[in-house]
Amino acid sequence: MGTKALGIVLVGVLGCEAAYGQAKPSDPCTVADRSFAAFDRAIPTYRQALALNPDNPFLHLNLGLAFYKSDKVREAAVEFSRTLILDPDNLKALELLAYCHYEMNQIDLAAAEASRVERAQPEDGSAMLLLGTCLLRLGQYKQAIQLLYLATLKADLPQTHLLLGEALLGVKAFKSAMREFTGVLAASPDIEEFQKQLAADPNDFQANYYLGRLKRLNNEPDAAKQFLAKAEQLRAGDPSVGYEYAVFAIQDKDYAKAEGLLSDILNRVPNYTDAHVLLAEVYYKLHRPDDAKRERAIIEALKKEEQEEENAGGKPPESPAPQSPGPQAPGRPAVAKPADR
Repeated sequence: MGTKALGIVLVGVLGCEAAYGQAKPSDPCTVADRSFAAFDRAIPTYRQALALNPDNPFLHLNLGLAFYKSDKVREAAVEFSRTLILDPDNLKALELLAYCHYEMNQIDLAAAEASRVERAQPEDGSAMLLLGTCLLRLGQYKQAIQLLYLATLKADLPQTHLLLGEALLGVKAFKSAMREFTGVLAASPDIEEFQKQLAADPNDFQANYYLGRLKRLNNEPDAAKQFLAKAEQLRAGDPSVGYEYAVFAIQDKDYAKAEGLLSDILNRVPNYTDAHVLLAEVYYKLHRPDDAKRERAIIEALKKEEQEEENAGGKPPESPAPQSPGPQAPGRPAVAKPADR
């Protein structure tokens, strides 16, 4: 997902000698600051200012921010790098450069830069969130969980909880992950938050998935299937999307199709409790009571494990973190509650 979808607002960047009260109203730098709201005009104006003062790090920083706001990420990265050459201790430039490298899919580099910012400013919520997201992408789930949990305390945003849920799934803490996912659904019944995320990044998997699910719950199947098809395209074979299609198959009384979808999900994610619940229902519909009873026994065992986890304080199990499956790999169900069908 793009960093714009993380809900981080880039603010508080000072520019030029105007920040120090040294600029005159006619100076190019001052004109650049006045025109900053219109980024297309700001870019050539900052370039004019840099022609007069090429070694001004604040000008390079603000030009980079104007590029970034204009979706010219590579150009922005060049300017933030030039800022750091002139001002190596500029943490704002380093953080912005990390955002750029994240959007350019240079995750290792973004993580290294975000880590430097987070170490220097451990209370910086945006650096904490970006570093946690990078570690999630790199498959370093345990480290990501700690940072993303702290980020939720800094800013209680739905997107942060979704990221934390994904990290918890990475260590197979399904109960804790479900709590994060369903909490987002409960807090965003009007789907506005997901629509905002989708407007910021049309390729946001979570936004497409949850809009599809919510549209299904609102009895808008055609709209739901459009969002789910996009989610499937973004993350082929994702169990959460397959679960939604299984619900549609049951509604259409196509129980054989539902069985196939759910069996495939459980072959890859055996502890996906909700899928077991739905599969038990399918077996009852297919008049296969023995298979249904087997699923019910699995459900009871999983619920017992979940209760033990809950009694232990909801901590993820101490199992080794798996290798990163890659952005398109299955196995990260954004858990849906069968009772909501």
